[in-house]
Amino acid sequence: MTDITIGADISKDHIDLHSLPDGGTLKVTNDRKGFAAIVRWIGTKGVERIVYEPTGRLSQGASSAS
Repeated sequence: MTDITIGADISKDHIDLHSLPDGGTLKVTNDRKGFAAIVRWIGTKGVERIVYEPTGRLSQGASSAS
């Protein structure tokens, strides 16, 4: 099994995700609808870790969406 790492760039309006080593990408809105799309997308992968730089209140929703 390949360990997959997902990097997330969180901004006010969007969250851009990129997974390695498979190179998958996803761009969603930074809201509940976008968080649900992330959970669905991650559910199809064997994800080992998700990394992002906390950006104060902009990353709070994504951090608690699990």
